[in-house]
Amino acid sequence: MSTALNFSHYLDNEINVVVLEGEADNTNTELTFAKIAEKIRPLHGKKILLDLRKMTYCNSMFLGHTAALHVDLANKWWLLTLVVNEKISDPFTITGLDRLTKITKDFDAGFNDLKKATATLSI
Repeated sequence: MSTALNFSHYLDNEINVVVLEGEADNTNTELTFAKIAEKIRPLHGKKILLDLRKMTYCNSMFLGHTAALHVDLANKWWLLTLVVNEKISDPFTITGLDRLTKITKDFDAGFNDLKKATATLSI
């Protein structure tokens, strides 16, 4: 049975905001990250804010794709910040993804930090 993971994207002040809502599991993670790649590949803004505040569940496949997205973007000198909620924050900490890319629970703080940030090689 497939679960729902809704995807939306908008550009705000040269920051690409990708919003995911719902549950990420084996039935929808690959397609969702393919959509993200399709949306951001042609963009000129090199800053991505992945807003996960409305997600209710994420599995290890989602965490792996998130890490791969970070590495891919870092190789292109792009910046990635994740905004998470209390329900899904623990897996990002337990797996060490919080040491790989910036993760916050505060959307405004994440947005403002990303707005000021410049890319440095971090892999």
